[in-house]
Amino acid sequence: MKAMRSLRLPLALVCSVALLWGHARLLEGIKVWVYIKEDSLWKYLKVPVLYGDRGRLRLQKVRHAFLQKEDFLPESVLKKKLEGYVHAIRGYSRYLGAFSCYVDPGEIGVIERLPFVEKVDRVRSWVSSERADLRKVSVVRKLEKGEGDTFYGESWTQLEMLKIPSLHRRGYTGRGVRIAVFDTGFRKSHIAFSRFIKEERLIAERDFVYGDGNVQDEPGEDQGQENHGTAVLSLIGGYIPGVLVGAAYDAEFLLAKTEYVASETRVEEDNYIFAIEWADSLGADIITSSLAYRDFEDTTYSFSVLDGKTAPLSIAVNKAFSRGVVVVSAAGNFANYYEDGGLYTPADAFGVITVGAVDSEGRIALFSSHGPTYDGRIKPDVCAMGIGNFVAYGGKDSLFGYGSGTSFATPLIAGSCALILQAHPDWGPADVLNALRLAGNRALSPDNRYGWGIPDIADIVLRMPELEMEVSAGKVVSVPNPTNGFAKLVFGVKGCWFSPEGVVFKIFDLRGREVWRKKVDFYPVCGKFELGWKCVDKRGRSVPSGVYLVGVYKGKECLATGKILIFR
Repeated sequence: MKAMRSLRLPLALVCSVALLWGHARLLEGIKVWVYIKEDSLWKYLKVPVLYGDRGRLRLQKVRHAFLQKEDFLPESVLKKKLEGYVHAIRGYSRYLGAFSCYVDPGEIGVIERLPFVEKVDRVRSWVSSERADLRKVSVVRKLEKGEGDTFYGESWTQLEMLKIPSLHRRGYTGRGVRIAVFDTGFRKSHIAFSRFIKEERLIAERDFVYGDGNVQDEPGEDQGQENHGTAVLSLIGGYIPGVLVGAAYDAEFLLAKTEYVASETRVEEDNYIFAIEWADSLGADIITSSLAYRDFEDTTYSFSVLDGKTAPLSIAVNKAFSRGVVVVSAAGNFANYYEDGGLYTPADAFGVITVGAVDSEGRIALFSSHGPTYDGRIKPDVCAMGIGNFVAYGGKDSLFGYGSGTSFATPLIAGSCALILQAHPDWGPADVLNALRLAGNRALSPDNRYGWGIPDIADIVLRMPELEMEVSAGKVVSVPNPTNGFAKLVFGVKGCWFSPEGVVFKIFDLRGREVWRKKVDFYPVCGKFELGWKCVDKRGRSVPSGVYLVGVYKGKECLATGKILIFR
């Protein structure tokens, strides 16, 4: 706030001062989630969320029924009922069915006994998050002959690892895809962003930390907020030929500042959750965040919380996934700090694409957090370059640098997802995740360091039409059929399904003898799931020509069946 030059203040400024004083007073209490009982909530859910055409099309793509609690806001009467017991209400989360409120600790018991309240939980305050190493270099310079690539400059290596440049040459640049980026802030005036700013592809921005509509550092705010977010965004939307080119430089963007990076890096989870719901309502196709959390002011999440469905952030991410949003998250940089692998939330969620970091040679970074999750699932899902990435730096409008961390692997995968959705606009988030895994260089032997490995994005965009098929629930379709040596088994699923136990694909001959089986992690899936079979038996020997039966099993339950003809 500017220094006052007169004792006569405009009414608007008086109101602002009062609000600021009130906000400071409220911070004397604590922030909690007040969850509303389901039956009580439905009595007041009368205000529909207004989606634009983009949002409706995305929801229809995953066959979303527009009658769920996430599609409505409560009438003001419910808020008024609660206001008498709290200092103030910061916001309502339609994903959680809960209000974020400031309260006196001594009043929590009273609030919990209200007839319409399910429970009261504290909003988590984080004191550490995904960290990244940034090193500044000089302002933009022309590359010397033979140094890097004439178009991609020093960003060539990080893109070529994913086979992205070949897709750019074919016109796949993310055009028409809307990406929401959550971070610490963004230097919008950086020359790396001038192209998408000029073309009005910055659709919306929101500062959830300071409560305004500007994600760039402003006077009176803590400076340096924008450094990390600027670097992350440049890996997707940057465009300066000969210097730096982002993975999806023609995409549309929603920018959200969700984290405060002062000395102790304190930020609260409701910022992140409100940002997810904001992006959802604005028709985001992809949400990407290089922020990850596990340590709090008063505690640290135990390993048991990392089960994909317990932490509020993971719950919110799963909701977004089921609503057709592709969510990409950094695994974290804490493999050396935790015996369990250092995975942070929401990287444990079922509905997230979790990204690990490798060096320019494809070797896993020692710091890259990994699974298994508490319930035994493999994490990360895929990897991208996260050591020595060339990025825009937020200190000046023409400053660049190098950065390391899963922070910088993550936007490369998010940009890749934009190219995939441009090529396959009918795909849902499960299709994108399954395709990334199948295209990974470790797809046949995934593990908890690399996941399914480094994906070949060109292979997904150009050579995976099978995932566009409509497959009835309970059916397995073989592509091609007949085949002479390899088949993709496409399994139809009703709705969205999270099954951490996994399923088993079995192949039988016409005598009922099991000739092959494969147990797979089966999460998350919406509509269909794909698995490759090389037409071999359990010992790896080619099976003879003939008709074979396919079954998908969860325990003793048969979920789907199909037939495949092998003709050699």
